[in-house]
Parts: sequence; C-alpha cells; structure tokens
Amino acid sequence: MRALLTAMARELAASLSVPVHVCPEELLPEAATLPCVSLVDGALQVNPLAGGRREEELEAAVSCHLALHGPDQLAAADGLLEMAAQVRSALEGNTLGLPGLIEARLVAEEPSRLSEHAGRALISKRSLFRYLREVS
Repeated sequence: MRALLTAMARELAASLSVPVHVCPEELLPEAATLPCVSLVDGALQVNPLAGGRREEELEAAVSCHLALHGPDQLAAADGLLEMAAQVRSALEGNTLGLPGLIEARLVAEEPSRLSEHAGRALISKRSLFRYLREVS
C-alpha cells in the first residue's frame, strides 16, 4: 500500500500545481496550505487464483481541498470540480508504473462537503480509486 500511495502522490504532484499530503484518516497536517490534495489508504481485499497466485484489490481515497473566501462560494465550487477532474485525468487507467498493477479505476466520487481546518472554512471533494494487482 505504501508504494501505491507514494506513486499516486508523485503522479498528482507532477499533474497538479498544489501540495499533496499522505494523511491518516483524512486529517490534513495543521500547517497544510490550501488548495491541496490529500491521500488516504483504503481497504485491501485478497482473492486467491489458480496456481497459488492471488489478486489484490487496493483502494485509496483522494480528496481535493480549497479554502472558502468571502461570498464567492460558486467560484470555489467550480475550482474544486476542476481540481477533481484533474485528479481523475491523472489517475484513472494509470497503473503508475508499479509492478503487477493491471487496472486502475475510479469507483466512487462523493459530493462536495464544507468543513473547517485550522480555523479556515474549506470545501472538499473525495474520490475513491481501486487498483488491481496480480501477485505470484
């Protein structure tokens, strides 16, 4: 899972012009600057295959975060949707050059949500990606 999150972070850092954080339980670092992207590890499911091989399904969540400033929340929402589209474009179908990965797909995208971080209002959108890996 660590190699997957590292490769995802590297790909997103190259594709987006915002900081990328690997976080526990979607907790942004206190000093995180906005906008930014956070990555959180997800479930791992192992499925046995013939010949002693196995298939692993790894999930990781990617959240886009933007600060809300003043009354122009529509502009922030548009910016958030654009950032989420860039994340999809960077990761969907991209096996990130990792050995054994044979599939990468977006499986869910949650509605935007308002929250607070370090005393600032922010809007976030979370996308869940699933990666399929064959292991001998």
